[in-house]
Amino acid sequence: MYTINRYFLLLLMGILIILVICPGPASAISVVGAKYMETVNAGDTVTHTMTVSTKATDPSMDIVVDVLGFEQTKGKSYSPLSAADDASPDSARKFITLDTGSFHLNPGESKNVTATIVIPEDAGDGERYAIISIHNTPAGVGTTPFITAISVPVTITITQHGHQKGTAEGSGKHKNPKPTIGLSVSGTQTFGDKMLVGDNVNTTANTVRTTVISNVPWILTVRDDLSISKPVGTAGYMAEWDGISAYTVKGKVLTTPFEVSEDGTTYVRLTGSSLPLLKGNTAGTFVNHPYFKQTIVLADTRVAIGHSYGMVVTFDVRAT
Repeated sequence: MYTINRYFLLLLMGILIILVICPGPASAISVVGAKYMETVNAGDTVTHTMTVSTKATDPSMDIVVDVLGFEQTKGKSYSPLSAADDASPDSARKFITLDTGSFHLNPGESKNVTATIVIPEDAGDGERYAIISIHNTPAGVGTTPFITAISVPVTITITQHGHQKGTAEGSGKHKNPKPTIGLSVSGTQTFGDKMLVGDNVNTTANTVRTTVISNVPWILTVRDDLSISKPVGTAGYMAEWDGISAYTVKGKVLTTPFEVSEDGTTYVRLTGSSLPLLKGNTAGTFVNHPYFKQTIVLADTRVAIGHSYGMVVTFDVRAT
């Protein structure tokens, strides 16, 4: 039977799948103030404070915070947009600045991040949208880096009435507790070094675990991260990886998109957009063991010695 006799590497936003038996601790981030939805007067300046924390059992980590655009499709999937791609007239990205874009957290530490939102006098009425993305950076090479991402949705309803300037603490001015979401991804997963033609599914080795802790309704999404200069046109497909930390220039690409499922029955074919994987409408702790599937066809060929097929997949949670 035809096989591809090379290692297949899958780098998840939350887990590195590689043929190394090296289980590591779960990497988790918790954000208090995980949603901002307010009505603001044109000409006002308001602030929203988010508290980012880790548990005492988590490793030290470097945190990155970005302000991104927000795109929502008819199917209610959404994608964060970079400054270069964010051309929507309804974007609030340009209104928002952060007091820090990166910082270090030791185990059990927390840090406040304040977003200042300046609404222009001529902004016009209506809703504006943005995403504040909070995630940790990968650490180490050849080990299992754990990466988690929490998106803070920002919805600003602008009105021309009032014009009373001031400062608001987002949802902090309400009696209810601030929206709080935590995401943890842990475990290791491998398909083995010989993938057969047909569907390769991790049916028995469900060792990857996602854990969402939230006091508000939430959605867990999944997408091809397209990071580390992933070749153009390969969104959703595993591409040739140099075996260390980067995609190969003009490398090979598998024929069939990579797929993820929350229950092993309905699979999501990855794209560059964030696609719904799991939802929760009540507060609590929610644990899921996702399934991964890669279909191999005869047209898929071997890569160079020391190389592999890989992909960065983002597991991202946000309040709804």
